[in-house]
Amino acid sequence: MLINLHNLLRIFLAIIVGELLLVLGTTLVQEIMFHGIGWYESGPVELVLGGLGSFLAAMLSGVAAFSIVRRQTEIPLGVLSLLVILETFWLIQTGKASGPVWFDVIGGTTLVLGLWVGRFLLRSKKLKLYG
Repeated sequence: MLINLHNLLRIFLAIIVGELLLVLGTTLVQEIMFHGIGWYESGPVELVLGGLGSFLAAMLSGVAAFSIVRRQTEIPLGVLSLLVILETFWLIQTGKASGPVWFDVIGGTTLVLGLWVGRFLLRSKKLKLYG
């Protein structure tokens, strides 16, 4: 992908839309549907469904971001992945995460994997959004 102003704007838009969808989707699943997901606070069914819902929200975010750049570059997915990793690290370091470290790392990893699975679905043409 040639980096010109038009493509740079697409990349920027893809990052913004991808992040918004990721935040809104995970908030919907974790906070609204399940009133907070945590290792100590949630039962096994809530943990599984909350984790699956968060993964699906990340997939949707990855699909949207990769669609905006018309499947030409993975830069938005790389930035979104980095943001998830940084936020996970920050939540653990500041003590804002309530669970064991391994639980929070798995949660962040699930989001990153969801982003890239969304990209894979578009790249492999298993999901077709446009011509």
